[in-house]
Amino acid sequence: MKLTIFSRLIIGYLIIFILVMAVSAYAALKLHQFNVGNRYILSIDNRILNYKKKLADSIMSQQRYENEYILSKDIILYEQFLSAKGEFDKYLMEVLSIADTPQKKIH
Repeated sequence: MKLTIFSRLIIGYLIIFILVMAVSAYAALKLHQFNVGNRYILSIDNRILNYKKKLADSIMSQQRYENEYILSKDIILYEQFLSAKGEFDKYLMEVLSIADTPQKKIH
């Protein structure tokens, strides 16, 4: 059976169309995988950034209670300092449990 020019054109365009669709499907799949990974990373990083603020506030509280205790020698201020230290330790443990890579656990 001899193929006509029209049938050869149709087969050629069909092959090109199938290749383009395959490449497009592959690209869509890879973009979806990238999007899923990106969302996961952002969710962890945002949680760590929220804890960063809590840790900074806790350190500032400790420093404030320390300075006030040094001036007044009031035992209540020392207890509040210890309470702020406990909060800091709690937040730090939570951040370490969230961090999923050795680099994040170090920094």
